[in-house]
Amino acid sequence: SDVCSSDLMVCVLSLVGRILLAALFIAAGVDHVQNFDSVVADFNQHEIFSCDVLLEQELFVENREVIMQGLVGFALFLQIAGGLLVVLNCRIGYLMLIAFTVPVTYVHHAFWESATPEADMIHFMKNVALVGALLALFAAGCGASTCAAAPAPAAKKGKKQKRN
Repeated sequence: SDVCSSDLMVCVLSLVGRILLAALFIAAGVDHVQNFDSVVADFNQHEIFSCDVLLEQELFVENREVIMQGLVGFALFLQIAGGLLVVLNCRIGYLMLIAFTVPVTYVHHAFWESATPEADMIHFMKNVALVGALLALFAAGCGASTCAAAPAPAAKKGKKQKRN
């Protein structure tokens, strides 16, 4: 069953839903780009690289800030580009947002280690629900990027088409 049918209402509601979902990621991503240094500083506070092998590497220690800037930049790329691709219903956009959401949720909303576990658990569960929605949309994807690819009414099953 194709999510995008020729029914205009289904296509419009699908588009509106994708816009609302993507708006969450795009707006946050744009805000993070505008506050890039503070986002990098925030990530530096989390023990993302607590592996002793990494911490013993001189190259890593000397370049930690550059590495963190690169990771944050890549995360923001996934967040913004993934959001834009979700609006277009490109299936790779759903995967990009999943790839963004899962590690960020683990790092920023680890309620099991938090001083405010109730608040972080709410954010954690919200992000789990978002990943569930993204997985469902990815699985149900219509194969084409927009509803414009839906068959014209004359091409529906059971109706004869003119041959040229």
